[in-house]
Amino acid sequence: AMDALVKSIRSLGRRSLWEQSLRVFADIHSMALTPGAAAYKEAIGACASAAQPDAALALLEDMGRRGSGLTVAAFTAAVSACDKGRRPEKALELLGEMAALSLQPSNATWGAAISACARAKKAQWALDLLRKMEDCSLQPSIMNFSSAISACGKGGKPEAALKLFREMQRRALQPDAVAFNATITACEKGKTPSVALELFAEMTSLDLEPTVVTYNAVISACEKGGRPSEVRRLMAD
Repeated sequence: AMDALVKSIRSLGRRSLWEQSLRVFADIHSMALTPGAAAYKEAIGACASAAQPDAALALLEDMGRRGSGLTVAAFTAAVSACDKGRRPEKALELLGEMAALSLQPSNATWGAAISACARAKKAQWALDLLRKMEDCSLQPSIMNFSSAISACGKGGKPEAALKLFREMQRRALQPDAVAFNATITACEKGKTPSVALELFAEMTSLDLEPTVVTYNAVISACEKGGRPSEVRRLMAD
């Protein structure tokens, strides 16, 4: 019975039907069963999918209070909820709670926290998390770097964004279109058209398909940086 309920919670959560998911979770109690770590994790994940951080945090608190044994997976789901619900301060608090419980955040946990900082335009917070991740002997992924680059762009640190991008390459992490777009967008905000154009050329040389985001960012960088001829050339291409 428990396995079926957990599967139902997961299925509803993946469709962002968080309220229905929580009703199924409540059925566990009504059936005089004790929800385990898997049920809590899926219920918190359902709240994350629907960007409902308050509900996710309430479940995490309940999980700890009932002695179900707080897990890395449950914390990761809660941090993800804080990311999607734009609660970066709370995401960082959860990392602190994990440290107090001697729980090691996973790559996914750090990634969700860095993403939360990017959404909130907290560049320095994102940079600090990237370094703390390395202090924990974890190798940041391309996605982690891309989120931190995005945070730098949104937070007015275009130089830091480019530095992170080059650091990725030095580590033999091949930037994908998302990483390129985040860095080019940071250049656009920093009004550095020459760097944006250089990155655009680099991207196409790697057979990565520029997206609408790429073109808009490069064109905007050229317009803001006084390079109208480059805009005309890009439009012609």
